[in-house]
Formats: sequence, C-alpha cells, structure tokens
Amino acid sequence: MDNMRAVAYICVLAQCFAFSAALAQSNPIHNPSHIPIDAAIASERMPADRVEDAWRKPREVLTFLEVAPGQHVLDFYAGPGYYSELISRIVGPTG
Repeated sequence: MDNMRAVAYICVLAQCFAFSAALAQSNPIHNPSHIPIDAAIASERMPADRVEDAWRKPREVLTFLEVAPGQHVLDFYAGPGYYSELISRIVGPTG
C-alpha cells in the first residue's frame, strides 16, 4: 500500500512540475483589448452553442482567460468542446 501511495505522490508532483513549466512558457498579454473574442463569438457556430452563450458568458470567461492569437492553449476536461471551439478561433492556426 505504501508503494501505491508513493507512486500517487510522484504522479501528482510530476503534474505540478509540468504545469509550472507550461506557465513559465506562456506569453504575457500586454493589451487584452486586442483579443478577437467578439469575432470568435460572432463566427458561424452550432445553434445549440449560441443558445448556451446566455448562461456560459463566453465573452467574460475568455476575457478573464486572456486568450490571444498564437498562444498554445490546453482545454483540460473539455467536455463537448464549447470553449475549445472558441479558443481555437482566437488562437488561430499558429496557436
């Protein structure tokens, strides 16, 4: 049982180190007003996603996340991909 606990701790520590390395490589956003969030929200999307906009508040969430063109973003536990689609439109083909 102690071996299992040690393995679990090692896995958690490895994930923490990997996450901290990813944060260290992120590009700081100097002017969030240039984020093309409105264009991503206004783009052609599934009607069901547009209905969810009212309660998911994509403009507020994506502004808070400070997603910008060219960034590499991981949508962990993306579920049906509502935000994944919007984020991919914002980061563009180089992100």
